[in-house]
Amino acid sequence: MSRTPSFLRCLLLILTGILPLAAGMSADPARVIPVTGKHNPDHEGTLFLKEEVGAPSDFPLVANRRAARIIVAREGEDVVRIAAEMLSGDIERVSGIRPSVETEAVKAEGPAVILGTVGRDPIIDELVKLGKLDVSGIRGQWESFLIKIVSNPLPGVPSALVIAGSDRRGTAFGAITLSEKIGVSPWIWWADVSPQRRKTLVVSGELREGPPSVKYRGIFINDEDWGLQPWAAKTYDPETNDIGPKTYARVFELLLRLKGNYLWPAMHGCTKAFNHYEENKRVADRYAIVMGSSHCEQMLRNNISEWPKERKDAWNPVTNLPEILDYWEERVRENGRIENIYTVGMRGIHDGSMPGGGSIPEKRDRLASIIDLQRGILARHVNPDPAQVPQIFCPYKEVLDIYQSGLPLPDDITIVWPDDNYGYIRQLPDAKERKRAGGSGIYYHISYLGRPHDYLWLDSTSPALLWHELTKAYELGARRVWVMNVGDIKPMETGISLFFQMAWRIDSYGPDVQGRFLRDFYTAQFGAEFSDRIATLKDEYYRLCAIRRPEHMGFNLTFPKTPVQNGNWSHAPGDDEAGRILSRWQELAKRTEALSSELPADSRDAYFELVEYPARAGAAMAEKMILAEKARLSGSKDMAHRAEAAFSRIRELTARYESIGGGKWRGMMNPAPLNRPVFGMPPVVPQSNQSAPNTSIPPDGEIVIDPAKFTGLQDRSGTGWRVIEGLGPRGRALALLPQKDTPTLVSPDQIRHAASSAEYAVQMPGSSQAEIIIEALPTHPLTPGHEVMAAVSIDDGDPIPIRFEHGKDDEDDPAWQTNVLRNAMYGRTTVQILPGPGKLKLWAADPSVVVQRMVVRPSPGPHSGN
Repeated sequence: MSRTPSFLRCLLLILTGILPLAAGMSADPARVIPVTGKHNPDHEGTLFLKEEVGAPSDFPLVANRRAARIIVAREGEDVVRIAAEMLSGDIERVSGIRPSVETEAVKAEGPAVILGTVGRDPIIDELVKLGKLDVSGIRGQWESFLIKIVSNPLPGVPSALVIAGSDRRGTAFGAITLSEKIGVSPWIWWADVSPQRRKTLVVSGELREGPPSVKYRGIFINDEDWGLQPWAAKTYDPETNDIGPKTYARVFELLLRLKGNYLWPAMHGCTKAFNHYEENKRVADRYAIVMGSSHCEQMLRNNISEWPKERKDAWNPVTNLPEILDYWEERVRENGRIENIYTVGMRGIHDGSMPGGGSIPEKRDRLASIIDLQRGILARHVNPDPAQVPQIFCPYKEVLDIYQSGLPLPDDITIVWPDDNYGYIRQLPDAKERKRAGGSGIYYHISYLGRPHDYLWLDSTSPALLWHELTKAYELGARRVWVMNVGDIKPMETGISLFFQMAWRIDSYGPDVQGRFLRDFYTAQFGAEFSDRIATLKDEYYRLCAIRRPEHMGFNLTFPKTPVQNGNWSHAPGDDEAGRILSRWQELAKRTEALSSELPADSRDAYFELVEYPARAGAAMAEKMILAEKARLSGSKDMAHRAEAAFSRIRELTARYESIGGGKWRGMMNPAPLNRPVFGMPPVVPQSNQSAPNTSIPPDGEIVIDPAKFTGLQDRSGTGWRVIEGLGPRGRALALLPQKDTPTLVSPDQIRHAASSAEYAVQMPGSSQAEIIIEALPTHPLTPGHEVMAAVSIDDGDPIPIRFEHGKDDEDDPAWQTNVLRNAMYGRTTVQILPGPGKLKLWAADPSVVVQRMVVRPSPGPHSGN
C-alpha cells in the first residue's frame, strides 16, 4: 500500500478537513439561485461618460482641448477645496488638460463645474432659490450629493455640471464620484493604477447618492511595524522618520476616494502617537475625517506611546483612577472641537485585559463606573449632553464576557461587535440591542497578529466571506459604525474596496458577489478587455487561500518550532491531495505571470501589486512547504532544490515589488513579518525522528454530497438556503439568506414545521446504519440565545439535530484554533437507512450555520443523535 507523508496528511487535514477536496469547484447552474443586489431608493439615476457631445444637454468636461473650470465657494470647507483639486488633477491624468480651480465666478466664461454644499455655498443656494436645482432629496441628509447638468446657471456660463452636497463630505464624495466616472481608480496612488487616456470627456445624465448604508466607515491601521511604518520612515517621509502628517494626508485622501470617513490611527510602539504631531489632527479636520481610537485605546489616547513606560503598573483604575481620568481629560480638552468618535471603557495597555483584577461582576461594575466618568469628561469639553457625542464601546476578547454579564451601557453608545480575528463575527445585536439609540457596528479583520497564527503578509480573505459576514451584520442591525483592521493598507486593496463599497451601498452585490465584484473591481483598474481573465485568476487565488492561507501552511504560535504534521485525515491510498493543491497554485502562478506581458506597459506595476505578487508569492509558499516535506520523506534532492528555489523566489518577488516606481514602495512589503518559522526555509534533509504515516481509509460506499446540488428547496419565514460561490475551502457553500434573527430550533417537530430545507437524491450505501458528517464554516451563534446547528432527515423520517465541534470561542482553545485555520468545523450523527435510492434533507435549524459539504458513510455504530 502506498504511503502518504505525515506532514502532507496533516497539512491536508487543515487544508481540507477530514475529506478530499471536491474535484469540481463550479456549481451546477441549474441548482444555483443567483441573487443580485436590491434597488436602493437612496441612490438614483446614472451618470454617463461619452466620447463626444451628442445632445444639447450633454456637458463638455473636456472638449477641443479645453477643460471646464471648477468653481468652489470662497469661504467653503477645506475638504471641498481639496476634493476640487483632486478632481482637477484626475481630469488632467485622463485628458492631459488640468482645469483651473476658482473661487470667483464673476468672470466665468464657458462651461463650468460648480462644486458646493447646500446652505454653505452662495451659488448653490442661489440656483436652488431660482428653481434651477432641486435639492429636496439630499437636504439635511448625511453625506449625500446630487450631480446635475444645469443650463445657464451664471452669466457667461451656458452650462454647468453642478455637484451639490448635503454636507462637506457629501460634496467631496460627489467630486470623487465624477473622478471615478471618468476612469480614475481610488487606488491611483496607493496601487499605481493608470487611468485610460481620453481626449474628450462628455458627461450626460443625472445622479443622486446617499445617505450611505453605514454612517461611519473606516479603517484601523494596525501591526504597522513590518510595512507602513518602515516605508513611511525610510521612503515616503524620512524627514519625520515616522507615520506623520504627510503619510496621514495620503491615507485621508484614500479614505475620501473610497467614500470613507473614519480612522483608528496606527498605535504600535514603533509609531509615535497620532497626537504627538499637532499637525495630524489639523490634517484630519481639513480632509473631514472623523478620528477615533482602537478598542484598547480609549478617549483618543495611545497608551503604548503616551502613558509613561516606567509607570506601567499605575495603569490601574483600582489604585490610580484620578490620574487616569486626568490623562483622558487632557486629550478631550485638546481635541474636543474637531469631529471625533470616542471609544469608551477600559482595557490594558497594548490590548491587554482590563487591569484591576476581580470577578466578572466586579469588573462589570468598575467598567460601568469608568464609562460614566468618561461621559462626564465629554460633557465638560464637547457637549453638555454626552448623548449627543458619538461614542463606541467595543466588547473585544474578554470584554465581551463582561458585557454579557449585564453591563449597564448608556443607550446612546454604539456597540461595535468584533469578529474572532479570522473573519467570523463573534456576536451581533439581539432584538433588544437592535432598539438601542446608539445602534451597533462591527470591527472586522482582514489582517491579524495573534493566535493561532498571524496573517499579515497577503490579502487572503475572500470577497465571498466578506460579503456573507458584512451582509449578516447589516441585516441584523449593525449599521452605524464599520471599522476594518487593514494592517498596513497594502496589499489589502481588494478586500478594503469591497468593504467600503458595501458600507456605502449595502445592496451592491448578492450571493454571486465573488465573480461580479472581482470583474467590476478589475475593470476599474485595468479596463474591460482584461477584467474577466484577471477576475478568474483572483477567484482561484481566493479559493486556494480559503483552503489554507499562505501564512498558515505550516507551524503555529502554540508550537512555533514544530511543523503542522502527525495528524489523521480521511484519504484514499495513493491519493496525493497536497500535490493537487500545489498544482493549482503553480498553474495560477503560471497564468498570472503570462497575462502580465499582454497588459499595456503603464498597467504592469499595478497588476504586479494587485494580482501577480500575491498569486506568485502564495504559490511559492505552497511549493516551498509541500516540496520540502516531500523531500524530507523521500530524500529527493530534486524536490529539495525546488523547495529552496521557491523560498528564494519569494525574496526575489518582494525585491521587485519594492523597486516599483524607482523604489516608491521600499520598506512596505515584508515577506516574513515577525520572522515566524513559516516564512523560513524548512529542513529538506530526512529527519531521524520522522513518524510513520497513519492513513485513515474511508469505508467502501462513502457518498460525498455537494450542498449546492440540491433537487429541491423549501423556504420558510421568507428565508432559505442559497448558494454563495467562492465561500469556504470547498469553493462554495450553502447559507441561509436573507439573514434573520430566527430562533434556534432544537426539537424534531420545531425543525420540521419551521426550518428551511434543501433536499438531495442519494444512493444509500449497503448497510442498515450510516454516519452523516456535515462540514460547515466555523461561524458563531448570532447572539447568546442561539446555537449553530443543522439537522438532517432520511426519506420521511424525523429531522435529527446536529451540533458542531466549535470549541470554546477562546483563542487558546485547540478546537477553535483548528477550525479557523482550516475554515471548517464538523458535526456528526448516526442514522438508520435502507440501501438503495433515497433522499436526504438538510434543515437550517439555526440561521448561523453555513454548510459546505456532507458525507454519508456506512457505520456499524448505534443510532445516536447529538
